[in-house]
Amino acid sequence: LLELRGKSPLVLVPMANPANAGTLSTLAAALSPSAGRVLLLNIAQRAAGPDQKAIIDVMADILRRSMAAALDSGVRVECLGTLSGDPWQEIERVANLHHCALTLMGMSDLSDEKTRQRLETLAARLPSNLAILRSGIGWDPLSVQNILVPVGGRDVHNTLRARLLTALYHQARKEVHITYLIVALADTKPADQSHIVRTWKQMVSDESPAQSQIRIIPGHSVSDVILEQARDSDLLILGMGKISRHKHGFSPVVTKIIADRSVANVLVIGQHE
Repeated sequence: LLELRGKSPLVLVPMANPANAGTLSTLAAALSPSAGRVLLLNIAQRAAGPDQKAIIDVMADILRRSMAAALDSGVRVECLGTLSGDPWQEIERVANLHHCALTLMGMSDLSDEKTRQRLETLAARLPSNLAILRSGIGWDPLSVQNILVPVGGRDVHNTLRARLLTALYHQARKEVHITYLIVALADTKPADQSHIVRTWKQMVSDESPAQSQIRIIPGHSVSDVILEQARDSDLLILGMGKISRHKHGFSPVVTKIIADRSVANVLVIGQHE
């Protein structure tokens, strides 16, 4: 069906640091809509004269080490190296050229506002979905055990999230447990809380066969509650919301959470409308 729609089941993974190749390749394969096709992309800056050869040598070394790390993690990948004066535009170009179903970005720091703005612009201009991972060097997604998924609003069914949770359930080395977190208004009555839990339990019951629970916590600050609960989790999965060329960007809650360094592993998923 994806091929008929002109979209390849290919996950594009821009790669600058080979140390993250295993982490990103494993996660990309879990997010892939089919057999886990992953394309690692390294972008080098254009240069004149003899400097260009040195740059190409560095790029080739990064791709070689990235492929080796991916293979060590059990993921079969393809590699692509390009030269460009603007890496962000090049990511967009390659994603469009290969009709990628998803672009997975690994970011070590999301506290910089300019970086977040570039990511927001990229999300709107990409042909398909975008996922952003902030994790520690060498983190293994298949080592997860406790996953926290804040839910709420209208973004109920998230295909990418369901695909990832199901893949982790089948592939993780330990039994995976998912906690769906609802942050309710501080004055929400107990009876209303129970009704909210029952409603959301029905809505997320088909996301993954993994063991799961619904937890509701009243509070004045959504981001503060999420950050507090996430400290006991191996992975925090956030939704960017629906994105399009006319509507994109991180919500204030997501912005505060991804800028906070107290949570080690955070994945933000954005789906095109």
